[in-house]
Amino acid sequence: MEWERVREKIIEQVYPEQKELHDARSAYEKISAFIEGEYGLETHFAGSTGRGTCMSGDKDIDLFVLFPRDTERKTIEQQGLTVGKKAFENFNGEYQVEYAEHPYTKGHINGHEVEIVPCYKVSPENIKSAVDRTPHHSKWASENLNQRQKKDAVILKKFLDSGGLYGSSLKVQAFSGYLCEILVAHYGGFKELAEEAENWRENEVIDPENHHEGGLPQALKEKFSDENFVVIDPVDPERNVA
Repeated sequence: MEWERVREKIIEQVYPEQKELHDARSAYEKISAFIEGEYGLETHFAGSTGRGTCMSGDKDIDLFVLFPRDTERKTIEQQGLTVGKKAFENFNGEYQVEYAEHPYTKGHINGHEVEIVPCYKVSPENIKSAVDRTPHHSKWASENLNQRQKKDAVILKKFLDSGGLYGSSLKVQAFSGYLCEILVAHYGGFKELAEEAENWRENEVIDPENHHEGGLPQALKEKFSDENFVVIDPVDPERNVA
């Protein structure tokens, strides 16, 4: 019972109010409607905000624009930028062009930090670029986290953030939001995760979907030989999320 009281107090401080989530969803839907109406392209609300696992005050909207699998890479890069720029201009937003595997637009619309990222609409087995996994990550998290676990994922993110251990950028290189969600789903909650983490060994391997029931194949052992912590991506059995 003591943990439950503490947990509720933490949630009051770190989990966004319904209005925050509603405002973000509403902003996404407006941008999405513009893109789908103008270009006939499907979109996806990715990231922690889209999954309802963001910390209070997080106004990020990661909007992925899904292009058909047979789209030429040059076309997706050019049209992806066009779609993003037009969307920002339509909502009087400020933006800049950023570069990852594909160039994309990033800026602000009505108080929200927005990224409009082009990717291919493909199955997890047929990804053509790294960002193609993202919609599948969102789908997996949505299917494997209940409402309590979503809140526990936010508690974990805040806990790690307070120690400078949260964030997957090149500067931070720590726990990503998706990794936090996987761990909470795998162990059942924040408390259970904290208890089990005490037993982690060097070169710990966690495989939530049991892709490798008999242990990692030799090729993956070699691939991950320099990594002390391995969490197999639920949607990509050859990728270490950690």
